Amino acid sequence: MKEAKFIKEQLGVEAVSLPTYIALGNRVLTNDRGAVVDLKMPESITSAIEDVLGVEVKYSTIAGLPYVGSSAVASNTAVYAHPGIRSDELSLIEKVLKVPVHTGTVVNGLPYVKVGLVVNSRGGVVGRGTLGDELLAISQAFGFGESYERG
Repeated sequence: MKEAKFIKEQLGVEAVSLPTYIALGNRVLTNDRGAVVDLKMPESITSAIEDVLGVEVKYSTIAGLPYVGSSAVASNTAVYAHPGIRSDELSLIEKVLKVPVHTGTVVNGLPYVKVGLVVNSRGGVVGRGTLGDELLAISQAFGFGESYERG
């Protein structure tokens, strides 16, 4: 708790302390429209996420797993998620984040897509070893390259 207080006082950034050693980024999937957190996220932290980011927060899993932040990557365009995502999880994420959910892997078949993918509204970066079919799926999911013209 001392660190969170120090960060807020010195940097003016809202900080929270988790009662576990799991990184917050592995437990939260968010974009500018909503957030999905794992089922064990303390209410005090979900309230902080709602207040600071100004978004609705819902609890869920992805592929039955608690680490929603490591099992998917979100932008304001789309979500790219673990291929084992269940239909109820997919529907909830689409409703909360207000974007379509696509599924796939990164880095030669890894289902925990955050380990090999970073995106924003301008583009994305993939990990070394990401296969051509994975890159194509990611590009199609987020609409990268749609304005490219051959010439």
